[in-house]
Amino acid sequence: MSVESTKTEPCPVLWKPSQSLVDSCALTSFSEFVNERHHAGVSKGDYDKIHRWSVQYPNLFWSSLISFLKFPISSSFSDNQVVKHGSLRPGIPRLVDVTWFEGSLMNYTEFVLRFAATSPDSTAILYRPESLATSPQRLSFSYTYLRKEVLRISHGLREIGVQKGDSIAAIVSNSPQAVIAMLATLAVGAVWSSCSPEFGPSAIISRLSQTKPKALFYNPSYVYKNRLYNISGNLKCVLGQVKCISHVISITDTKEDRDVELKEFSATHYKFSEFGSESSDAFQRISMSDPIFTMFSSGTTGPPKCIAQGNGVLINQLKEQVLHLNISKDSIVLFNTSTGWMMFTWLVAVLGTGATIVLYDGAAIPPNEPFRLLTIAKEERVTHFGCGAKYFECIQELQRSFEKPYGLPKLKMLMATGSPSTPQVFEFCSSFFGSHVQYVSMSGGTEINGCFSLGVPWKPVRSPELQCAALGMQVAVFDQAGRKVIGEYGELVCLNPSPCMPLFFLNDSDHGLYRSSYFKKFGADVWSHGDFAMETTNGGFVISGRSDSALNRGGVRIGTAEIYDVIGRIPYVNDSLVVEHSDCGDTRIIMLLTTDREVALNENMEHEIKRLLRYQLSPRHVPDLLLQVSELPYTFSGKKCELLVKGMLQTGLKPSSLAVKNPESLSKIWTRFQKEKVRLKSL
Repeated sequence: MSVESTKTEPCPVLWKPSQSLVDSCALTSFSEFVNERHHAGVSKGDYDKIHRWSVQYPNLFWSSLISFLKFPISSSFSDNQVVKHGSLRPGIPRLVDVTWFEGSLMNYTEFVLRFAATSPDSTAILYRPESLATSPQRLSFSYTYLRKEVLRISHGLREIGVQKGDSIAAIVSNSPQAVIAMLATLAVGAVWSSCSPEFGPSAIISRLSQTKPKALFYNPSYVYKNRLYNISGNLKCVLGQVKCISHVISITDTKEDRDVELKEFSATHYKFSEFGSESSDAFQRISMSDPIFTMFSSGTTGPPKCIAQGNGVLINQLKEQVLHLNISKDSIVLFNTSTGWMMFTWLVAVLGTGATIVLYDGAAIPPNEPFRLLTIAKEERVTHFGCGAKYFECIQELQRSFEKPYGLPKLKMLMATGSPSTPQVFEFCSSFFGSHVQYVSMSGGTEINGCFSLGVPWKPVRSPELQCAALGMQVAVFDQAGRKVIGEYGELVCLNPSPCMPLFFLNDSDHGLYRSSYFKKFGADVWSHGDFAMETTNGGFVISGRSDSALNRGGVRIGTAEIYDVIGRIPYVNDSLVVEHSDCGDTRIIMLLTTDREVALNENMEHEIKRLLRYQLSPRHVPDLLLQVSELPYTFSGKKCELLVKGMLQTGLKPSSLAVKNPESLSKIWTRFQKEKVRLKSL
């Protein structure tokens, strides 16, 4: 089976690193460190060489990273014993059957809060939530205050009997209290999992019923698009179903909080402000094989998978933030996220660099102030601004109706993830924010709580490439026969273990779920991530959506991202989703479109859309049926539900809506499809 590539021309360069950046960045310091320590022979600016060294000598690379970042890790391992293969766990896939830093102990919170000792008055957190108040809310927390609060809450957890390995859950907004609750949980060696308060009760119960938490942090309400939402009803549903929760801690003290009545439940209720007491308790150090997070898969194909992750996640996240993104104690980082997305834990890890993190809680584009995030970024002098790639698409649309707000003089880097960034987005951001700002598209996943490919300060940015494979990770693209290909689309894979890979899945004693999720396609030595991608001759990667949502036309696999790029350039189209549909051996491509409210799709528009796709891409990319719908389904983390829609249209079965932020959209799509099904069969 062949793989079609439509990217035959060179990718345009949109940003180049200055010599001063190359000279001063942390990656250069690290390369000098490994040259001196291990005679690595890495030349400044030669990313391909340092990447080859990092995967060829994993023991030296990861031990050097630990030393370079000054992790407070008690260890008895040598440089040659960082990665020990064969842990004798029956059923675990061979690639990840690894013990990391055997004999070592560390604590996530101890490392993240280390700057309370060296920079006690430095700002750790700036809080800028969406608020119903007439004036914007702004709170600032120093590293000293943060450490004091974390120790107080961790002491409270110990007082109610929380121990190493216990599960602690949260239904909380992206707030300083959420950060404190997470760090306090990890300080005592317990395991953290979190849901955003916008999750419905069924979505929360499907997750927490698997993790079986002993205690639950929650906030009773949240603000979104200038509206206050009360979740006390959802909380009662959760407590009624997840009986193991014996303690609940409300992180706010609002009228809505005081109105919550929980006497009908056996769980003991506490206020965050009164929980625990001032303490100097020691941090509970744990091994690299002990879990600290339970992350949840999206749940689009069934109940969410519960993924156990250890301290290796932090090591890998700091690698990304320091070496790849050049975040330091002088940085101010705003990444728009919810606590239900992996980027929340990623953002908290930034505190380990000594930087300031800006927490925003609310709608990314509020109706009364569409550029609010950019306003905050300017006011707080943000150096690193990140969000889902969809945000930049929306900003591009908004600038047609609103004046460009202003420049961001301190901004050095834009970070985007969650979905592929199209060439249109790359080019727009270069124009809108300035060619001096590095646009970093990142790709990885909840499963590793990090990235397989992202940016780097040593290489130029080419649209629409992700600049490089992550250090220490042997990333490649395989064709369907399991052969490495360059310049062709195929399956994104990783050929070596990384400390951020899952320890295990919950309720998966024989590791069958782990194997089937990532090792079914190419065997136990190849992590198959499920992304449809192309490795370029520049050593970068182009992601074209999920491989299992790739379209198949006459044996040629087509990624959906390039279709979305072309459609996104049509002024009257707001959004699109493409799936394939099979009937009696015939495969048809269906495109769902949303448009401006006043626009009704007509025959001339359909003809123009098909003409553009045929001209810009190929005849294989042209859909057989175009359907105008009012909205498209998205997950809570902002990803299009391609597979879910494909399954619904193919089988006629109503899919689980637990992972869908706007589940009513599915019924509308199904109704629209039924009206046009006869026309599809006639094509």
